[in-house]
Amino acid sequence: MRYPVIAMSTVYTTDWAAQARADLRAAIRDSAKQLLEAKHLYQSITIDLTSSKQRLAHTSISEGNKSIYEHEMKRSLELPWVPVEPDLPGIATQSKTMHERIYVVFSTIKTHCTKCGQPEPHNPVYARDVNADLASRSRAYGQGTLQHFVAGYVCQACKVLLQFFMIRREGLKLSLTGRSPMEQVAVPDVIPKAQRKYYSGAIVAFQSGQVLPALFMLRTFVEQFAASQVEDKTLRADAALNAYMAALPEPVRAHFASPREIYGRLSDAIHAAREDADLFREAAEQLLEHFDARRLYKVTSLV
Repeated sequence: MRYPVIAMSTVYTTDWAAQARADLRAAIRDSAKQLLEAKHLYQSITIDLTSSKQRLAHTSISEGNKSIYEHEMKRSLELPWVPVEPDLPGIATQSKTMHERIYVVFSTIKTHCTKCGQPEPHNPVYARDVNADLASRSRAYGQGTLQHFVAGYVCQACKVLLQFFMIRREGLKLSLTGRSPMEQVAVPDVIPKAQRKYYSGAIVAFQSGQVLPALFMLRTFVEQFAASQVEDKTLRADAALNAYMAALPEPVRAHFASPREIYGRLSDAIHAAREDADLFREAAEQLLEHFDARRLYKVTSLV
């Protein structure tokens, strides 16, 4: 009986092509996790293929197999990627068509839960490709490397709050283009609770690249706090700030930044429509220092 001869190149071809796809899937997974955990609205990340390059550099591999690996990697980068529904069996059941598509697995992330009031691990429960859904309904919507994924997560702690993210893919670039509910920022306890939403809103706007709205929100925080510190609620912001500064202990007035002066600089930038990112960073930090000084000198409400 004669047995069929299997060329070694055929075995290696399958192995190295599969390895290229596996490396790309891991890179997509890790980059998507970093995008959702560390980036803010409208920020982007480029998928890191460093490990792929290191594999070729530090692995004993023939030129032929290296060519196979690089060809499969290039081919996979030019294909639409398919998000795996978290509640389905997963990649193993879809391996029959793995050579045609790259399957994207969204992993567990740690993000702020508004119900729990702090960052908590979140598990993926939903993942869809919006472009693929449109393409399935009409041929007018083709599929390529421009895609929009929607990923849904549920908090591990409360198991109640659902958070949804929209991710735009352009080749190797992933951008966070939407999220619901809006991102929440943990604000230091020294910031007064009644006005904390304005400070938090300013930080979110700034991190999303909206500098001018961020300056406005930060100024709103200052004027709303000043209004809470005077009995006469009809006073304009500058008058309320003057009264507030006059009532502060001398060490606080002498050694820490003045909210009145910060308010003036923020107003100047807003009136000139000047998107001054450096001013925002400095003002936000100085306000934290001012309220930390209030804590240090045990300053309570001045009303």
